[in-house]
Amino acid sequence: MSIKSQDRYSNILTTQKIPDGRLVYNTARPRSISPTVSDIVITAGERDRADILAQSSYGSTVNWWKISAANQSVNGGIHFKPGTRISIPTNRR
Repeated sequence: MSIKSQDRYSNILTTQKIPDGRLVYNTARPRSISPTVSDIVITAGERDRADILAQSSYGSTVNWWKISAANQSVNGGIHFKPGTRISIPTNRR
């Protein structure tokens, strides 16, 4: 499954220009994301991790933090206990 288009994270800056003109990486990410009715909800299996779910849902492991932020039970990590209900945010504004 690949989820595309604009999303509710599009306004989060990933880089910023500092006074000397260099671009630097901005590590600020939301710590939690409110669920919406269109989010996908699954039950974690033995090998489910936020990065693996991001790859199958968004086409890249880079967005693992979206899944982690939507699931406060992992406290910012990537690992889920088997049987945990996982919310996967859909990409939209």
